Amino acid sequence: MRTRTGEIRMLLSGGDRRSIADSNRVRPMIEADPSLVSELVALTADEDWLVVQRALDLVEKLAHEHPDWIAPYKKIFIGPLAVSDRWEIRLQVVRALPLFRWSPRQLDRVEESPSKALQARARHVRARLGRKCAAGV
Repeated sequence: MRTRTGEIRMLLSGGDRRSIADSNRVRPMIEADPSLVSELVALTADEDWLVVQRALDLVEKLAHEHPDWIAPYKKIFIGPLAVSDRWEIRLQVVRALPLFRWSPRQLDRVEESPSKALQARARHVRARLGRKCAAGV
């Protein structure tokens, strides 16, 4: 028998970086059974970065409407995901940061995250522009 985490993972898998797979089926599952938040949060450490991004996207969306459900897991937003090499993941982190109360120690990490995200995004844009210029575009 499949676990709920496995079922959620399957719904978040597949497609490319522009698709949401079956994310739209996961959110109603979690809203019907908030105990599944822990299963969704666990998927933010998955080996498939698309699953991580989609899980984090749902966690961030749920945080807007149900911050009390996500608050026990808020540290995911100041952990390794905050310095991910994927801008899509860092975007979810930056959007979620203002939704929670942070301790003074945690606040240092919170204030650091958007700055790092902007620096990384600037490098990404410069790299893309450099490739286009080199190609004569």
